[in-house]
Amino acid sequence: MKSKKNISLLVLFSIFLLVVPVTAIAQTLESDENITKLYQVNYSSENGTITASIKNDEKVPEGTEVTFTAQANEGYTFDYWAVKNENDELISKSTEMPFKTIVNENIKVEAVIFEGNAENPTFDYVRKEVENFKDNYIWSYGKTVDQAYAEINVKIDELKENLKLDSKEIFISTVKYNNNGYVEVHIVSAIEGKNERIMIYSSECLKAIKAINAINALKLTWDTDMSTTIKNYENNEELQNIVKKYKDEGLDIILVHDELIIYYVVQNDSKYVKTGRYITNAVGGPEFELFEKTLQEEIMAKDIIWTPDLTVDELKKKIRNETKDIILNANKQLREMNSKYRFQLDFRVNYYNNTRIVETLYVGIKIENSADQRAQYIPIANPKLNELIGESKNAD
Repeated sequence: MKSKKNISLLVLFSIFLLVVPVTAIAQTLESDENITKLYQVNYSSENGTITASIKNDEKVPEGTEVTFTAQANEGYTFDYWAVKNENDELISKSTEMPFKTIVNENIKVEAVIFEGNAENPTFDYVRKEVENFKDNYIWSYGKTVDQAYAEINVKIDELKENLKLDSKEIFISTVKYNNNGYVEVHIVSAIEGKNERIMIYSSECLKAIKAINAINALKLTWDTDMSTTIKNYENNEELQNIVKKYKDEGLDIILVHDELIIYYVVQNDSKYVKTGRYITNAVGGPEFELFEKTLQEEIMAKDIIWTPDLTVDELKKKIRNETKDIILNANKQLREMNSKYRFQLDFRVNYYNNTRIVETLYVGIKIENSADQRAQYIPIANPKLNELIGESKNAD
């Protein structure tokens, strides 16, 4: 009986092999490993049209390169491409045209296009023009801040003239920071309620910023107390290699701390451009985290704008009224922590060329006690600066 059963099984197996070849069995076993992943690509634009190398919402194999071009509607201008994942989180931005991207997950590609053009220069169009100038401006090593400032001023004046800008609608000012190695172009539109600061850095500053970014990328954290945190930094091999690399390139990098925070300072006081103190992201305990949140998320979120109808004192009063509850609430939280520190609104003023004309008002907050204080400020350019300078020269 046993031998007959074995013969029957052998016959059945032989029949199976005739029907299904061995190679097919092998392919079936390996199919799970060889299946190509497919990802969906969605693209859209509210104020223009997009042409792409694939259809909208098409699924493509992982690793596929997709090319996009955009055409703005009449009266509109292309700004940038925004690539987001399926959770609407921003993955990358690009101003390239055409734009190419490699697909490794489900993505949504949006062509951001705003209203405005050379004939109808809106705030966004002016910002885009200044950004284009910045991207093409060459600040070579050895060019001083004063030299760069003079060159930038000429180009900004040409831009205002070409676009026939009304300073009451869109105001552009240029501020130089001799001790920090950069020039700032400030754009304000009281009508649209928008303002933006565009930084143009010297090559010396860019090297310092590169070092800052390398340290920030490590995402250093606070560990129970100051001494433990410092010890962790000293034992962090990757961190110390970055510090050594940029020190060898001529930068001065030092670790700084007080009772509240710890951070690195990077600077390069060359004979051409003094870069000032560029600092890494500060790391601190609960008090400092509240300080950062109060300034960055609450006061800066007010998007304070200096309109031409306001004097310096009137602007200060307006800011005090708008931030009063923010400061009170922050101090309440400090008291709940049993902290010895308190917050206070603060102003600083920068005057134009040794005159009494206010060039920039700095709005910030201090966190202080009787023996120590720390402050951060937001610069706001005077929208009537050129007008006041002209009046001063006529008076002379």
